This record gives sequence, C-alpha cells and structure tokens, in this order.
Amino acid sequence: MKKCFAFVLAVMIAMTGLPSIALAAEEALVIQDGVLTEYKGSETDVVIPEGVTAVGAQAFLEATTVKSVSIPPTVKAIGEKAFADCINLEEITVPGTVETLAEDSFFGCSSLKKATLEEGVKTVGAAAFCGCLELCEVSLPESLTEIGDMAFADTALKQLYIPAGVTSIGADCFYGSTALTELAVAQKNEKYSGRSGWLCDKTGRTLLQHPASVKILVVPAIATKVSALLNSGVKKIVLPSSVKSVGGLFGYYYKKKSENVTIYTSR
Repeated sequence: MKKCFAFVLAVMIAMTGLPSIALAAEEALVIQDGVLTEYKGSETDVVIPEGVTAVGAQAFLEATTVKSVSIPPTVKAIGEKAFADCINLEEITVPGTVETLAEDSFFGCSSLKKATLEEGVKTVGAAAFCGCLELCEVSLPESLTEIGDMAFADTALKQLYIPAGVTSIGADCFYGSTALTELAVAQKNEKYSGRSGWLCDKTGRTLLQHPASVKILVVPAIATKVSALLNSGVKKIVLPSSVKSVGGLFGYYYKKKSENVTIYTSR
C-alpha cells in the first residue's frame, strides 16, 4: 500500500512540476527495537519520532545536509559519534531524559552555534563537542555532574558557566578554544571555583585550567599549585613565589628567575 501511494505521489509531482522528494522521512530513519540506527535521508530538518528510545552510534555520522534535529523526550541515550561530522547542523537541544552524551557525540559539527542541555543530563562525554568551531553558546543544566576530556575543545565559546553539581572536569576540556575568556563556577559548587577567569579548586589555591584566549598568564598570588598550563597560544607565564608545584606542558617553555617571580617564556 505504501509503495503504491509513493508511486502515485511521484506521478502527481511529475505532472504538476513540483520538486521531487528524495526519500520520504519515515523511510530515511532506520529504527530497530526503538533504536534509531541509521539516517539515510537528505532533508535539512529532521524530526525523530516519539517512541524512539535511543540514537545509536554513528546514526547520523556525516549527514551533511542536516541543519536541525528534533529529539523527543522518549530518547534516553545518544551513542558515540551519533551526530559526528554533521557539518551543517546549526543548533541542538538534548532533552533531560538523556542522562549521558557519549564520547564524540557531536564531534566535528563545525557549523553548530548553540547547544542546550536540558535538566536531567548528567554527563557530557569526552570530546562530545570537540571541533564545533562555531559553537559560542552552551547551556549546562544543574543536574550535570561530569564533563569529559576535551569535551569543549576547539570551539568558539567566550564564556562558560559550570553548575554547582559538577564534580569532575576532564583534561584539556577547553583546549584550543581561543575565544574563551572566562570560566564561571556556581558558588555552591563544592569542588571547583572560578578566580579571575581561571578554573580552580574550591580553595582557589590550585589552578586547574586557564582561559585559552590569554596570551600572558599572570598567576594570582594566592596560588600554591598550578595543575596544568596549556600551550595553546600562551607566550609568557608569570608565577609568584607562592607557587610550590607546577604541572602540565612545561616542556614548551624555558625557565628564568627574576627576584621572587619565576617566568616562563615560549621557546
């Protein structure tokens, strides 16, 4: 019956001169036992139907025509690289029913500008938004507890608010995001704090990550430990004498002494 209807529709389109439809929406989505396993269409706007419980790994991988995807609240899981390299995807809202965004889920979505994670999302996997070169607006929910390694590396973020419930932020999380000027942290967060744009431990004495836009790093005098300093564009690092321990990529710098300050300059 569906094939007959499709044939009649094609004939009508041909007779009326209307543009042809490459593939009916219901045929473009391959769904098995509630899991959307593959997208085979060429539409720009995709609506995932109610009842789908998961978007499988690589389901939309390199779906270059897609500009928007509507994800229903029945979806509870988004797999690895589910939307990776959807280079024309512009905006995404992840419903709170999805507790975990898997690794690389939106990796390389180079046109993605806005990502909204609704209340209920708990984990942003490693490199989930890495390589989203135009991503400048991200809303993180209070339910969030974990942000994986390189989750927001190589984005266009200028600032990011870390909610109170976050207890784990992975390595190189913002590496290469050279527009980033401020990492703000909720005052009620029990593990992290924000000091002068830096991401610090709760006491403010251990500096964990710095805004990638900074070219000259002047470490606050309160600091006693610098956990990691990334070499993404940094030209000079000035450490006060209060700092007793350093880590990170210091192989890219050489050391000079100047009174009570240790200065590192790029080679």
